[in-house]
Amino acid sequence: MQHCKLCNRLIASDATREVCDVCFERYDMEIGFIEDAIEIHGITTPEELAAHTHISLERVNQLLFSKEELAHEVEDQEICANCRKKPTMPRHRYCLSCQLALFKTLGDEARTVAKKPYIPDPKSRPKGLSAKEELAEKRNRAGYNRFDPSIKSVKGTGGK
Repeated sequence: MQHCKLCNRLIASDATREVCDVCFERYDMEIGFIEDAIEIHGITTPEELAAHTHISLERVNQLLFSKEELAHEVEDQEICANCRKKPTMPRHRYCLSCQLALFKTLGDEARTVAKKPYIPDPKSRPKGLSAKEELAEKRNRAGYNRFDPSIKSVKGTGGK
């Protein structure tokens, strides 16, 4: 048996964590709030994080220190490649508003293309040929080494 490092509750000594389940859930929830504030709102300083998440500045600093990768992301924010005003989202080239605008433009363009009627390429199908004639022409182009599905080539039919 040992005590939780944060609240001094008694926990099993064979536990993989050094904190109790209650403190771990609280830690996980607060880290989630901080990650969301960084990724969604582009907040860059611990003071802004504390104000936005309603977590004390001391606790935010403690969480950022324990989660070093978040601390590096907060300090090393890049500027958006499009607007050059806002910080980018983590592991992206654009800020949230520019990324949403880009997705909206792509969606609008896809919708426009989808509304246009499909016009087949006249070169793809020779005019005047039936489906049977097209299939025969295609088989002729394929070569003689391919399997011929006619009845004469099927084993056990006796060439009928």
